[in-house]
Amino acid sequence: MAMHAHRSSTLIDASACVIADPEVLTAAATAARDATEGAQILVARGDKGPAVVHVHEPDTRGDAGTKPRVRHHLDIHGERIDFRVPVDAFWQADPRLVGQMVEAVLDFGAPRAGQVWWDLYAGAGPLAAGLAVAVRTRSGGPEGLVHAVEGSSVGVQAARRALHDMPWVRIHHQDVRAWLSAPPAPPPTGVVLDPPRSGAGAFVVQAIASAGPSVVIYLACDPMALGRDTATLAEHGYQLTGLRMWDAFAHTHHFETAAVFRREDQIS
Repeated sequence: MAMHAHRSSTLIDASACVIADPEVLTAAATAARDATEGAQILVARGDKGPAVVHVHEPDTRGDAGTKPRVRHHLDIHGERIDFRVPVDAFWQADPRLVGQMVEAVLDFGAPRAGQVWWDLYAGAGPLAAGLAVAVRTRSGGPEGLVHAVEGSSVGVQAARRALHDMPWVRIHHQDVRAWLSAPPAPPPTGVVLDPPRSGAGAFVVQAIASAGPSVVIYLACDPMALGRDTATLAEHGYQLTGLRMWDAFAHTHHFETAAVFRREDQIS
């Protein structure tokens, strides 16, 4: 049980990793005893359930359809939304974090019925689910809409299963940069993005600013990438107005962060 040292192939013992769930570590170690050298061992833990283990031997191909799924659920404004995420799909390492991230997005963005929102790098769809509940059209009201964009086929499949009864959520299996090259009308009221550790980058940030949302909520785990993209947003007229942070990655410089930006012409 080891992790790579920073920017190195050197292995460091991780048998007592403070980030990983102890049950996950135990299940991984047990699976490793029976696996051949070079096997890939995938382990994850769902809501109050046992660890799920899947072992790929070096001479077999990984088939997404045969991988076990991990169960998670979210309670959003009294509604329960169930997720069955493949063991190799992305979900936060600390399961408590997902619900708090959804709450932060809803608190910062205050999405309302009838609005249009984008969820970029949507993954398995937990943030899109929160937005979907908030913008759902009430009787006789305007039509709400959520565009969820994700490049991973595994994440898209999980999102479609979880949100299949929410037709006002449009799930796009596409690279975010490509999708932003020709986004659909109407323009968004707000944008949520949760990019990988490297951040969104200048092209994505500029494309979001060009769409003119009144609020942008940026979720990040690397302060350096967030700082770089904050500067780009500022150059395009968006001011940082709020932060919420979780020390979810002990013994590292990473913090899970929800940052909210508003157009300068809308800040009183």
